[in-house]
Amino acid sequence: MGKLRITGLSASICLLLVSLLWIGCGGGGGPIASEKAHMQQQVGTEYFLQQAGFKQVQVNQNMPQQEALLAALPKRTVTTYERDGKKLYAYGDKDSRVLYIGDDASYQRYLALAKGRAICEIRAGGGASTNFWNCMDEYRQGGGGQPGK
Repeated sequence: MGKLRITGLSASICLLLVSLLWIGCGGGGGPIASEKAHMQQQVGTEYFLQQAGFKQVQVNQNMPQQEALLAALPKRTVTTYERDGKKLYAYGDKDSRVLYIGDDASYQRYLALAKGRAICEIRAGGGASTNFWNCMDEYRQGGGGQPGK
């Protein structure tokens, strides 16, 4: 009688619809979860830059050099540049119009903190938990992220 016959194309369309529904209902990462993860990563990065000794500069229209630097920086990346013959490091948050500027010593401290961050994210299963921050405290007490250690 009336047997249901699904062709290859129908099966593909059905699978696609189920996948889209699954992602839309929170079953997958999706663009919103991805943007949230980027925001958490950025806030953490900016926190560790400040802890490492990077200077925070709020950029405004009266600062053409800083505006140009902010516009030139890639997103979510610490970048090297030279000013007055001195090597400096910069990270820009274009949304908030903030620059983080540091010297080599600050950058080395930041790298140590970033290493601890990676270790603690694995250990604690993410960067937002109390376990993560306890791990970071232990890491710093052990000399991680401190100058000369």
